Amino acid sequence: MQIIYSLTAGGSCPPLIDNQVEHFVQKLKFQFEDLLWLARLSSPETARAASAAYEALSARERYAFFLSPAVFSEMFRQQWAGKTPELRGLIDLCIGESALETSAQYPGEARERWNPLFSKASHAGGIPGNAYVAPLLGGSVTVDLSSPFCKRSDMTSPVFFGDFVPFTEEEKERVLSKLSAAFAEIEATAPIFARIIRNYTRVACVRKREGAPPASEQVSDEIGAIRLLNVHSPDYTHESLMDDLIHESVHNLLSTYEYLEHPFQIVGGESDGDARPVSPWSMRPIRVLPFLHAVFVYFAILHYTLKRMERGELSAEQQRLAVKRRNRYASGFLMPGKLSDYVKPFSNVDPRTLHAMDQMQQIIRRRFSPLPESRPENVAVAPAGGAQYQPPVQKGAAP
Repeated sequence: MQIIYSLTAGGSCPPLIDNQVEHFVQKLKFQFEDLLWLARLSSPETARAASAAYEALSARERYAFFLSPAVFSEMFRQQWAGKTPELRGLIDLCIGESALETSAQYPGEARERWNPLFSKASHAGGIPGNAYVAPLLGGSVTVDLSSPFCKRSDMTSPVFFGDFVPFTEEEKERVLSKLSAAFAEIEATAPIFARIIRNYTRVACVRKREGAPPASEQVSDEIGAIRLLNVHSPDYTHESLMDDLIHESVHNLLSTYEYLEHPFQIVGGESDGDARPVSPWSMRPIRVLPFLHAVFVYFAILHYTLKRMERGELSAEQQRLAVKRRNRYASGFLMPGKLSDYVKPFSNVDPRTLHAMDQMQQIIRRRFSPLPESRPENVAVAPAGGAQYQPPVQKGAAP
């Protein structure tokens, strides 16, 4: 319920939005201690080195260390490796250097040093070597434009695909200006969404690739990071950038919840890995977990669009575009049948997640259906009586 309320851009902030951050740090700390204990059984010298590196950090630095997406990624990899812990990566993330205060609790200017394999930061004063100065969005979100963490290639990623292409100074300024403008309007329109971004997006990696359309991405094994492509391009509009900052930060919020509370798909439950329910928003076949997340994401950006429209500060053209976005985001909720029915035949989804999906759909339907006679164009309306609908599915299709 707290997540649903938060995504309506309500006026108060539920405890979960801040408390999850604290719980996230504590759980990673416990897992780190478990890894150290296991490592002592087979490699006591490495375990001692890792423990010493961690102990050298201040309490504030340890907090930021566990909020680092790179630390989560490394610990996630270790957890699922199924073999003796290899702590070299975690040692490299903290030894001799302090972690950057990238969280909302520790805003401020800082110089950063980035490990060749992992994002990590330190105050560079008096430390030899190259230092990467990271801009901060909203005083807390690290905007990574050129660190080794950002330069990685990932052939499965629409953002990290291919070789790194550096930004010109003019392009960097444009990226930061557009991000700042987008975040400022989010904060003015829906402060709770700005808080979600600050709490759950600690690092925003921005890349460019000629000839590619703008894109955004969040991956569940790097909780706390988002990826953005071609922000400098005129094709990446102010409205799209606002939506994507909210969109990917909501993914981080949900991934954090799944990590702390329960996965949306039941662990060990039956699931058709080839199933691709068709999204009622994009009409594209996607995997079950992205479908589950998409319901929350569209619910959030629909409410953000409604908030913008309610403020009454949009120009006529902005209002026209906002109506189109509102209609598109609302349309999937207004399709016949229940959204939960799209996924039930193909995966054992946690009943609490299915219930939340249906709750969000009911909220939107109460607002838009039945619509007045002057109903907006292009909004699909559920037929009276809630006729049952068998959702389409394609198997083996690309996400």
